[in-house]
Amino acid sequence: MANHPKCLRKEVSVDGCDTEALVRVSEQFAELELEMIHQTELTAAKIAAEKIDWETVGNAMGRIYQTLCDGDNNGTMEALHAIEALLNKRGILVPQPVITEPSGQEGASDGK
Repeated sequence: MANHPKCLRKEVSVDGCDTEALVRVSEQFAELELEMIHQTELTAAKIAAEKIDWETVGNAMGRIYQTLCDGDNNGTMEALHAIEALLNKRGILVPQPVITEPSGQEGASDGK
């Protein structure tokens, strides 16, 4: 093989005139593509479930906006928990908030 740029890994590089190697690489990519297709194969039930989940997220987002406008903190938290439940279902954990204490200066000004 000819000189290769440093960023190109030699084990995956193929000379343009090496037709056998080009065919082997093409076959490998074709197999990989078929494998990916089979892994992401969706049934009608999975598609319907995904649609329901995304509609749930959309409705929850709409509720969040409305409850923020209305000053309804409990409603906002309920809608956020609905989204969090869907994320957890997919193995995505939502970091919980850290409750911050007021600084000592604010407390000192309250005592005046």
